[in-house]
Parts: sequence; C-alpha cells; structure tokens
Amino acid sequence: MSDQRKKRLKNDHERLVAALEGNDFVELLETKGDPPNQYTIVYKFKGATFDPSTGETSYTTHHEIEITLFREYPTDPPYCKSQTGIFHPNISASELWIADEGSWSPSKTVLDVVKQVGRMISYQDYDLGSPLNEEAAKWAKENESAFPLDSTDFFARDVAEPEGEARPEALCTYCLEPNPSGVCSNDHPTCDDCLAPCKHCDNTVCLACADGLCSEGREKVEAYRSEIDAAMNQGNIGQAEKVLKNALRDLPDVPILTKNLEKVEKIKEHMGHIKEFAKSRCFHGIVAECKKLEELGFENQTLANIESKASEKLSEADVVVARGREEIEAKGNPEGACKYFSKALQMVQDHPDALTLLKQTKSNMDKAKQDMESAQRKFAQGQYGPAIIDAKHALSMDPRWASKAEELIETASHHLSAKQRKKKKLIAAILAAGVALILVTAAGFYVFEQRRLNSEYQSFLQEVENVPFDEGKVELLKVYVLSNKANKHTKDAQNRINGINANIEEHNLETAKRDAGMMLEKKDYEKAEAIYQEFLSQHPDTIHANELNRNISEIRDLMDENDYGAAVSLSKSDPKTRVSTYRSYLDKHPEGKHREEVNELMQQTSGAYYEQFKQEITHLKANGNWLNCVETCDEFDKNLAKSQWADEVKILRAECQKNRTEDELLAGLIAEVEAKGTDDEAVKQVYLSYLKDHPDSSLETEIRKRVAALDEKIRAEKDWDETIAYVVSEKNKLDQRISRLKKYVAQNPSGEHSKEATDKIKELEERRDDVMWEGVVLAYDNSKIPPERKVALLEAFMEKNATGKHLSDAEEKLKGLEGELGKAAWKRIASYADNQSISMPDRIKKLTSYVNQNPSGKYSQYAQTRLRKLRRFQVEEGKIRRLAAQTGNAFTYRNGIITDKRTHLMWCAFDSYLDLQKCFKHESTAQYVRRLNYGGYTDWRLPSEAEVQLVYKNKPFLPTATDGEWYWTSGPRSGRMVPVVFTDKRGGSSSAKIEADVGCGSVRAVRGP
Repeated sequence: MSDQRKKRLKNDHERLVAALEGNDFVELLETKGDPPNQYTIVYKFKGATFDPSTGETSYTTHHEIEITLFREYPTDPPYCKSQTGIFHPNISASELWIADEGSWSPSKTVLDVVKQVGRMISYQDYDLGSPLNEEAAKWAKENESAFPLDSTDFFARDVAEPEGEARPEALCTYCLEPNPSGVCSNDHPTCDDCLAPCKHCDNTVCLACADGLCSEGREKVEAYRSEIDAAMNQGNIGQAEKVLKNALRDLPDVPILTKNLEKVEKIKEHMGHIKEFAKSRCFHGIVAECKKLEELGFENQTLANIESKASEKLSEADVVVARGREEIEAKGNPEGACKYFSKALQMVQDHPDALTLLKQTKSNMDKAKQDMESAQRKFAQGQYGPAIIDAKHALSMDPRWASKAEELIETASHHLSAKQRKKKKLIAAILAAGVALILVTAAGFYVFEQRRLNSEYQSFLQEVENVPFDEGKVELLKVYVLSNKANKHTKDAQNRINGINANIEEHNLETAKRDAGMMLEKKDYEKAEAIYQEFLSQHPDTIHANELNRNISEIRDLMDENDYGAAVSLSKSDPKTRVSTYRSYLDKHPEGKHREEVNELMQQTSGAYYEQFKQEITHLKANGNWLNCVETCDEFDKNLAKSQWADEVKILRAECQKNRTEDELLAGLIAEVEAKGTDDEAVKQVYLSYLKDHPDSSLETEIRKRVAALDEKIRAEKDWDETIAYVVSEKNKLDQRISRLKKYVAQNPSGEHSKEATDKIKELEERRDDVMWEGVVLAYDNSKIPPERKVALLEAFMEKNATGKHLSDAEEKLKGLEGELGKAAWKRIASYADNQSISMPDRIKKLTSYVNQNPSGKYSQYAQTRLRKLRRFQVEEGKIRRLAAQTGNAFTYRNGIITDKRTHLMWCAFDSYLDLQKCFKHESTAQYVRRLNYGGYTDWRLPSEAEVQLVYKNKPFLPTATDGEWYWTSGPRSGRMVPVVFTDKRGGSSSAKIEADVGCGSVRAVRGP
C-alpha cells in the first residue's frame, strides 16, 4: 500500500471518528485494517424494512451498513452492503449497491458516504425517477406524504477541519500522489506527471481516463494501461517492464511512466531477493521482502501466497522450537532439545531463537560435562566440598547427569563427615595417651589449634570466594556448618549464609517486581500474580510477604475489574458466549466485587441461552453429531447447573450419550488412523479391518469413500515417485522432463505434490531457458552467422521462452540489430509480395501495412514502387478473370499465368510495360525474358508473330496495359527491319518495321510448345 493511500485512509478514519464522537444516532461499531479500509456503521433512527416471506413493510430503528474501500478508492466509490436490509427505492433488493455512484468524486470521504446513507435510510433523500427497487418505489409513492421518516439533522455538530489541511487531501486519480495541479474534463484530479501529449494530435491526455485523445491515441493509451495493469495483477513483472518500455517509446515525455518503470525495476530486484532467500530457506528475509513489495503497492495473490507460505514455515519452526524448550524445561532432556533446535534450523535456516538456544544448550551440556569431570577429579583428590559444588552445578546445567552427580554428592558428603569423625578420634586418642602432656601444654596447644582452625577456615573462605555464583557459595557454606562442630567459624559461616540469602532474596524481589510490572503494563494480570506467588514460594519467610500479598490483592482487584468490563462489553454477543463469560467470572472471582451484577446479567441472559441451546441441540441431533451433542449439554450444565432446565438437559444428555457409540467407535478409528501417520497403506488396512470387525456399521459408505481416496492417493504417490525419478535423471532431455511434470500437474491439479511439481517446472524451464540463451548468445557473438539468422534465433527464443528470463536481454540484442532487422523484414515483405500463390489483395494489404508502419524507412521507397506495381497488376488481373469467364474458360488464369486451352500456350499475365513501366528496344528483349522468373517458371521466351496474332487478331483479345502499339516478336530480323505485331481493338496485324521507326516496344512473354 502506498504512503499516499495510507494517509488518505487514515485521514478518512480520523474525520469519521471525530464526527461520530457523542453522536446518539450514528455509531461506528467496528473497523478492519490498519489504517481501516472496512467500517461497520449502525444507524439508530427510523427507517423502513421489508419482510419478503409476508410481503409486509415495517419500521425499525436499527440499521447496520458495511462500507468497504477497495484498492481503487478514492478513484472509485466505496462499496456498501446492508447487513439488516433497507427498503428504499434507490437501494437494490439484493442489498448490494454502490453508494452515490453517479455523483462520486475522489474529493469525497467516508464521512460523506455515511451522511448520505443516513439521509437515504430516513427518506430525507430519495429519487422515484430511476428506482433500483420497484417494490420500494411503489410503496414510497403511496406513503410519500409521511416522508421524511425522521427529519433529524444527524450531523448537526459537524467536525472541524484539521488546521493546515485541505478537506479532504486530493489525490491524483492515476498515481495517487497528493495535491494534483488540475482536473481533466471528466473531473479526475491529475498531476503534471500524469498528463501526456498525444503523438497523433495536439491534445494533452489524462492517463486515468484517456480524456481528450483522438481515437488512435486513446486506443494506444488504454491498451498500454490495461496491459500494464494486467501484467502487474498477474505478477508478470517482465511483461509489465516490456510494456512500459514500449509505452515510453510512444510517449517519451510522460514522467509517471518513467517512475512506474523505476518501480517495476525495484519490484524485480525484490522478487530476485525473494528467489535467493527461498533457495536458502531464509523465510524471515522472504517476509521482509514481501513487506517491501507491499509498500511499493505491488499486491497480488501470488505474492500473498508466498508470504503466507513463508509465515507458515516460520510458525512451524516456532512450534518445533517450543517443543525443544519443553524438552529442557519439562523433561530435562537437553539432547532431545538440540535435535528439535537443529530441525528448526533445517526448516528455517536463519531462525534466531533456534540458533541461540542450540548454542546455549550445547554450551550448557559441555559445561556440565566439564563440571562433572572436575567434580570427579576433586573427589579423587579428597576435595569433597568443591567436588559437591561442581557436581551440583553439573546437575543444574544438564539433568542427564542426575544419577552420577547425586551418587558423587552422597559419597563426598559421607567422606567429608568420615574425615571429621576421624579427626575427632585422632584428637581423642592423643588426649587419652598424654593427658599429662596435654595439661602441661594445654595453653600452647589451644593457641596452635586456634591458629590451625583459623588457617583452615580462611582457606575454606578462599574456596567459597572462588565459586562464581551465590547459590554455590551458600551450598558450600552449609556443608562447612554441617561438617564442623559449632564454633565461632561455623557461626560466621551461618551469618554469611544469611547475608547471601538476603542478597539473593533482594535480587529475586527486584526481578519479580520488574517482571510483574511488565505484565501489568500488558494487562496480563494472571502472569503478574503468578510471578509474585512464585517468589513467595521460593522465599516463604521473606520480610516482604505483607507487601507482596497487598500487591497480589491489588492485582486481583484489577483482574476483577478487567474481567467484569470484558463481561459487560459482550452485550451484543450471542447468549452462549455471554453466559460462559459470566460463569467464568463467577468461578474465577468467588469474592468478586461485581458478583451480584454478574449474577443479574446471568439471569437476564439465561432464557436466550436456553433458546440458543435448543437450536444447537436440534441441529446436532439432525446431523447425528452425538459427541458434540453431549458436550453441548455438559457445557450448558456447567454454565447453568441449577437452572430450571437442568432436568431437561440431563434427559437430553442421556439420549445423546446413548447414541454416541458409533461416534466413539469412529473416534477410536480416527485415533488409530492418526497413529499410522502418513503410511497410507497402513491407514487403508485399518479401515478395512474396521469394516471386517463391524460389518453392519453405518459408517461403511463413508469408510469405503476414504479407502477409495487412499487408493487414489497411493496411485498418485506412486505416479509422483516415478515422475520425480524420471525428472531428476540427467539422461532425459529437459523438454521431456518438463512435459512429464506438466502431465503430472494436469492429472493431479490439487495433489499433494502439485506445488512441488509446479516449482520444479519453473526451475527446469529456467534452466532450459538458460541453456537456450547460452546458445543464442554464442550465435549472436559469432561473426560468421548472418544477422537474419541471429534475428530469427532471438525471435525463436523469445517465442519459446516460458519464464520470461533473459527476455529483456533478448530485446536489447534485437534492438542492436535494428538495421539488420529492417533489412530482413523488408526481405520477408518483398518475398511475400512476390509470391503469386498468395492472393493479390493479401499481398497489397501486407505492403500497405508495411508502408504505413515505415513511412520514412530505408526500404519504404522500394515498398511503394512494388505497391504501385501490384495495384496495376490487380487491375489487370480483374480484366483477365473477366476474360476467362467470358470465354467459357477458353482461357484459364492461375498464379499470374494465362493458359490458352486451344494452343496450350502459357502467357505471362502482365506484359513488360505493366511490369517495368517502360518500354525498351528489341535488342533488350532477349535479356528481359532470360531474367524473367514468374509463376514458378524461368523458361519464358519471346512469342512468334503467329502466336501473338492468335491472341490479338481475333476476339477474344488478351488484355494489354502497354502504352505503345507494338509487341516485339521472335520473327527473323533482316538488317534494320525487325518483326513487330500491331494491336488495337479491331485486331492485330504483323509486319517488319525499321527498328528506328518503331522506337521501343513491350514484350508479352510466353512459354510452352
């Protein structure tokens, strides 16, 4: 969508919203699109409606209108559809109509349409002269005295124009650029870029409507415009580019065409990027390029399909990534998660989350392995405390080490305790053996022991400091406290534990508040409460418990208000949705502030819900959908368990449950089928086994259909396997492989592999076109090949080129051969004009067309000469055909040759003067007939005197167009005397004349016996 169109749609929306603010008669119910291009408007005043079942007209104060702004808006008017039915003379009975089509102008807005529709509904505006609904017109004539039905000025408070803006912003009809400089005679706003001088007259043309053009110029502009639009709508960018270039040759001074060509070139560039991204499975790139194309205003179904497929691939990859997360978070299986992340990267090469998670998970697995190996080494060295810390860290990074880590932790803890016990026993033995010595040296030993304990504790604290995370430090300090007798060091260790835990708690509290705040901004109250509850579960003795409980209470109040607001806003929804929402509120908020109001709403809606429930049950029973029938009863019972209809619903449920057996069997069958996955043969056997086990099943007909469909699918799959095996074999020719694929697509237009086959066809056609183009380029660069042959090769390539690839290159090369093309074209025209097997009118038409298309061309003079000659021949040919008819076919005429059945002589239908427009001397006659190649014969000769006299002495005479009176003959020459035959209307005579006296004459060539 162009920026100008977005701005126009946005301005229309803002004006409409401002105008309807506080309006009690007209309401904007719903919009779609961003900016909106579809509106649902509700009118709340008196209007007429018609019931076709009863034939009665009545009044209503509720009218819904849907207004849609298609791509051509504002050039074309909005499309309006009545959702409730409006009985009005100027609104069609089918309820589909165009608002104000006759007087529509691009300067009007959606607000203008809304106003006019309101005037029509209230019968403030109607026209009985040209009705669209005859019934409504008849009714209006009978009740015209009661009009208008409502005379209120529904827009008494009109909206003020935004400062500094025109109302509304005018757009050029053709290019949608703002602030056009003028209008054409059809009131289309136009800018200078979209006005073009006509080459065929002196007028200036509006490209939007071709107004002001002569007929020839109009046809040319409209043809270009329709070709460009058709090519763009079909996504054929190469064709659009070709047409634009042709248009620029005819209309070189039109800036908008140049801009459109630049736009097409940008579109080609983005389409090329999409192809590259598709080859590398870079679907994020495809979506981004599709968005860029949409910004350029290039939108068609093909592009939408490409973007949809890319988005689907991204969504599929997201699902796989989510399963990988689940493998880690729920199952503790990082190795399985890596498989999912790798699969996602195979599906979408540039998936950022999959790549990050894959790297992070593998890093955690490697770190866990390293920590476990470190724990085992430290355990072997007797460093039981550090070994425990490493093992616990390995376990937190990769749960697969659980058994080994837990075993090592248990063993290390046992050894740590044993070491302390051994130390105590050793001290006791020493005391028992040397009480006296101890007593003597008690003071010294106490000092030594304290220093040793201090030293050990300081070493231990150094180990604690080396642990990189607080949780590990706490675990190590706890081990020290449990492993040593209470003293000042264990007390200090406990204090350190308390301090670290306090820091952890404060950090977790800040994180919880931040995360909960983010959820509150998004109005995701449940997640916000869950964050606080999780913190309280982790820190049950926290001093912040009261504060957090207050926060939770406030969040619940917000949830209460939010859920109540959502429930109240559903006043226009169906009863079932409303009752389900009310029940959800009551279950979710047992102490809610609005329970009384919601219970009241529940009571008000329950009757309508019951009526809707009965309709659904009736429909489900009629269709034998017993499973949904039971579920619908259960849903009603859940929503209105203690209602007056509870017993009736239970009876209905029992009836539906009784009839569920077949549905449950079908559900079991479906589950078994789904378990077989894509194995069609296995699925088929499941169906056949079911029919064997249940011969009286009512599902037999449906299952037989599915089996038949599976047989067809299996056949199609086999056909595809054979087709793709043939296609991938380089032994087969490209054309044969393409033909095989096209045959497959024709036989399986909606098959599973049709899309893949179509893509493969495009790929092979591109490859074939590349090979063809390489051959053409080699021939083009070969100086030994004549230009005519090069032109033929290029034209043949352009004709056979299926994908349009290299088309512009071929056109450039053809353009480089314009001189040779002109010569070759003239040769073809000349050959066509000289071909006696082609009718004279067709040859003259061909030459005339060539002269008109090339009035100043290099060969135009030659063409005009031949054209004049053919026209002379055409006149003479008419005489000859009349002669043949008059003589009862004594003379016949074919391919420019007259055959005399009396003598079997074949005469050239046209004499030398008619052919050359000049006469010549006798000495040149032999050379003339020797060079004559006519009617497919080259053995023409001069006739004898007798032969000439035979066709000119007595009737019927052969026609003659010579301006002279003499035909040269082959009679014997005597000195300066030469034989000639005199011809006139009375007959022919021959005599020998002095050549100088005769001057120059003509030849009537003959062949035959």
